[in-house]
Amino acid sequence: AIYARDLVTRHKVTSVKLITSRYHMKRATLILRNALPKDVAIYPHPVDTRNLKVRWWSDGGSFKLLFSEFYKYCMFRFFFMVAPGELRALPGG
Repeated sequence: AIYARDLVTRHKVTSVKLITSRYHMKRATLILRNALPKDVAIYPHPVDTRNLKVRWWSDGGSFKLLFSEFYKYCMFRFFFMVAPGELRALPGG
């Protein structure tokens, strides 16, 4: 996100297309929204992934993947609640 922020700022980009796996999209959007300037539009484009089973609750690997992603999402929500704007405050931002 920091590298993307630097590119967007340097090249005066006004919108970005965020392409990532469907299960990761919510956290990726949260992080990017907190890293990029507020006037940059983010267009999410989720893609399906083969390693996530439709019946994720009965597949150990899929369950672990989703639980891990949910945990990381919650941690970032907490981080941005405690330190809002922290990614924008880094050098170059």
